[in-house]
Amino acid sequence: MQLDQLLADRTDLWRGHAAPPAAPTGLPTGFRALDAALAGQGWPAAGLSEVLSAHAGAGLALLMPLLAAFSHGHQCRGGYPGQPRWLLWVGPPYIPFAPALAARGLDLRRMLLVHAGADAAWAAEQGLRSGTCAAVLAWTGPGAGWMDHHAHGQRWARAGGIAGERRANGWTPAALRRLQLAAAERSTPVLLVRPLAAAGETSPAALRLKVSACAEGLDVTLLKQRGGRSGQRLRLPAQPDADSGGEPRPGVGVVSAGPGIKVQAVGDGLPPAPLARRSRRRRSAPRR
Repeated sequence: MQLDQLLADRTDLWRGHAAPPAAPTGLPTGFRALDAALAGQGWPAAGLSEVLSAHAGAGLALLMPLLAAFSHGHQCRGGYPGQPRWLLWVGPPYIPFAPALAARGLDLRRMLLVHAGADAAWAAEQGLRSGTCAAVLAWTGPGAGWMDHHAHGQRWARAGGIAGERRANGWTPAALRRLQLAAAERSTPVLLVRPLAAAGETSPAALRLKVSACAEGLDVTLLKQRGGRSGQRLRLPAQPDADSGGEPRPGVGVVSAGPGIKVQAVGDGLPPAPLARRSRRRRSAPRR
């Protein structure tokens, strides 16, 4: 086989004298302006994407149309089957409110929450390699309140910044690389929500976006995209341009988990409650 043919088969190599290959077709974001700015006309269907934000709701609002479509098994660009699979959420910083998610179109029976502490990166990779997840969504901040708008800077500094993020839940550069490779092998999107301080770090992600809330909706900056132009700034509406999900269906999913991994499936109409129960200690009567 000729050397040119070998190089042509490697889509991850860039040849300076040749035209860049067309980016693989992506998954619709629900926002036409964002689709037009992305190289694959949507989220990478088989790779790692990072959403950097200081607000808990802004990053999730950007991802909601894709998550709603997957929860109902809608046929998306990229050849995904119509049968719905799990939406794996690893380490969300706050307690997801089931009625609000259902109102945004998510089928709550397909939503699976995992709290794995220092094993968060491992749990995300294992869920991805299981082949039962339509998408994996994970948060990398060190601690449950890391995206609080008012105390974000102080908490991030006390936690040790990027180093604290790695110590807290195992999100090392090697773990990110393994996740990217697993996403490509399984042809499954991985969506990572990270703090703004991570923008200065290198990442194997195929797409990196910075998002913040504004009066009109969302401000999005393309920090990096494979096969496309970065640096673009977009203002997206508060609601997606087209409904990407179906009607919410009530229900509760039940899944068993191994030791050290706390798993909870979310059902429609459930009140907000802690994902992990706290043990209550009884106070003993004072000795006389």
